[in-house]
Amino acid sequence: MQTLLRALRLFAMVAWVGGLGFFAFVVAPVAFHSLPSAHEAGMVVGGTLRVLHWIGLVGVRCFMLRRGCCGCGRGWRQGLSLRLR
Repeated sequence: MQTLLRALRLFAMVAWVGGLGFFAFVVAPVAFHSLPSAHEAGMVVGGTLRVLHWIGLVGVRCFMLRRGCCGCGRGWRQGLSLRLR
C-alpha cells in the first residue's frame, strides 16, 4: 500500500508540474498566436487551466493520504498536529 501511495504521489506531482510547464511554454503562446481571436484563445487557455486545477487538487489529496494528514493513514494525529502549527 505504501508503494502504491508513493507512486501515486509521484505521478500526481509530475503530472501537475509537467502540465504547468507545458501550459506556460506551449499551450498559451500557441493558442494566442495561432487562433484568430483572443476570445477563442482565452477559451482554450481557460479550459486547460481548469483541468490543471483539478490535477492539482487530486495531487494534494494524494499528498495528504501519503502523509496521513486526512485521518486515513497511521500517523494522522502527528500529521494533524503538523498542519495546525
